[in-house]
Amino acid sequence: PAPFGAVSPGRCPRLFAGHTSGVTALAFSPDGQSISTADDSGVIHSWDLDSSRCFKTMLGHDNAVYALDYSGGGGEILASAGADDTVRIWDHKDGLESVVTGIVPKIAPTKTFRTKNCPVVNVEFTRRNLLLAYGCRRLPVYHQT
Repeated sequence: PAPFGAVSPGRCPRLFAGHTSGVTALAFSPDGQSISTADDSGVIHSWDLDSSRCFKTMLGHDNAVYALDYSGGGGEILASAGADDTVRIWDHKDGLESVVTGIVPKIAPTKTFRTKNCPVVNVEFTRRNLLLAYGCRRLPVYHQT
């Protein structure tokens, strides 16, 4: 088999079918073995790059996920940022056996951090594995009468 990305012109190297709404975020694992994608409905899928099979579905966000990032080292942690005013932390290594079994587990976040009133638009792990997140604050709208 050809390595990932080595395809003839005009041919699709991999097709990852599973999202039911628009894909909004994507991140490659540090080991290069998997990819995670997120969508407008808040669903996150992790995919095995060799087989193009989904090995985990992560549920927890109530709205669109704007960003994904893996921790450094082995990439055991996946962080997600969402329109539901949260940053969620996921155990990425949990569920890897489903690539072999074919049973896709539905995983809940291991930790959720809520903002007061601010969609989180990006998350990023630093080289020292500190997680940075940012968003924009919604200001109240006052109507003059």
